[in-house]
Amino acid sequence: HNSKTRLRRRGLITMLLISLIMISLHNWSVLGAFQTLSRVQTSSKGLAMLRMDESMDPGFRRQSSAGGLTCNIKVIGVGGGGGNTINRMVDCVPELEDAPMLEYVAVNTDSQALTLSAADTTMQLGAGAVRGLGAGGVPSVGRSAAVDSAPEIDAIVRGVDMVFVTAGMGGGTGSGAAPVVAELAKDAGALTVGIVTKPFTFEGRRRMAQAEEAIEELGKHVDVLIIVSNDKLLEIVPEGVPLQEAFSLADDILRQGITGISDIILKPGLINVDFADVRSIMANAGPALMGIGQGFGKTRAQDAARAAVSSPLLDFPIERAGGVVFTITGNSEMTIQEVNEVATVISSIVADDANIIFGTSVDETYGDELSVTVVATSFQEKLEEPPKKSHFQSRFNTLSSTAFVAMSLWGGSGPSGMLM
Repeated sequence: HNSKTRLRRRGLITMLLISLIMISLHNWSVLGAFQTLSRVQTSSKGLAMLRMDESMDPGFRRQSSAGGLTCNIKVIGVGGGGGNTINRMVDCVPELEDAPMLEYVAVNTDSQALTLSAADTTMQLGAGAVRGLGAGGVPSVGRSAAVDSAPEIDAIVRGVDMVFVTAGMGGGTGSGAAPVVAELAKDAGALTVGIVTKPFTFEGRRRMAQAEEAIEELGKHVDVLIIVSNDKLLEIVPEGVPLQEAFSLADDILRQGITGISDIILKPGLINVDFADVRSIMANAGPALMGIGQGFGKTRAQDAARAAVSSPLLDFPIERAGGVVFTITGNSEMTIQEVNEVATVISSIVADDANIIFGTSVDETYGDELSVTVVATSFQEKLEEPPKKSHFQSRFNTLSSTAFVAMSLWGGSGPSGMLM
């Protein structure tokens, strides 16, 4: 009897131990799964600190044919000035010409000008009305031609994530058609960026008045509008520069503005700034400034940042910016201290509550150079008299911009600083 009792107790103890072991294994499994989930959630939160949550504004990121996420960008040059900007982009940035996510489009009422275009796609506006002979410097003719071609323009901008509309204001086609192109692009759901020039004063009062009226109309149909005043180029163009080269410089500034923004999205980096980030800053942001600065040597980070946010071309101070996107580009030796220096310079200048997003890009061709690209938006109302710059800042701006002009006109390596 005692023997049977002992066996029964041993059996119960064994079953109890087995039950305890199974319960422990189950708890360990649940705990492990919970810890894994926690790590995923923590990682997701960490990622969200660097990149915008793409689910916030669904629909503007889509699958490419290769299965990856892409951003489809089109640059539309309107009229003669816009067409010249596209030709300059193709000449100066040939690697972007073959980028599948970027397409150049030239639209004009002048069919002869379109035959000289380097754009991927060309379109004659108002073929029946103007017969390819141009708008004759009359904006209403350019607008009518664009309205007549609205179905063709809509087909070009439909399904595109981001559209740049660039033109030289004051003439017939650019002034009249650019607002129509921008309106169609924005209605199609594209983030629409206008980047245009105002004419030189010596081009006449009529042309300036047409430009100002067209710019006001364009501003109603774009998310962001960058305006470059050609008159301010006179402050930085060296003596003796031929007239044609001065106009070429205006075209090149438009190119700098477009490539500066598109590079932020298209060039991969360690800390990427994707289209969701850019859209969160630029959607319905109004007037914007775009700056590019380079620095070399031990102080390259601070020099590049200061050059990017300083220029005599400023129409209003960057201190009022409520949204900023900036990208830092350098080789693999770029340090976290340099990133911090750039961020410190920029964040100390803009508004305290500004929405700031940044990214980094590694390019081994940069050598000892560091480049900073800044897009500043969401400005407070412009004051009558902007704060005067210090003697040091004015001197620094003039020297860096003059160096940029010399490099741009005679084939140098690039700007020390340029901001529009």
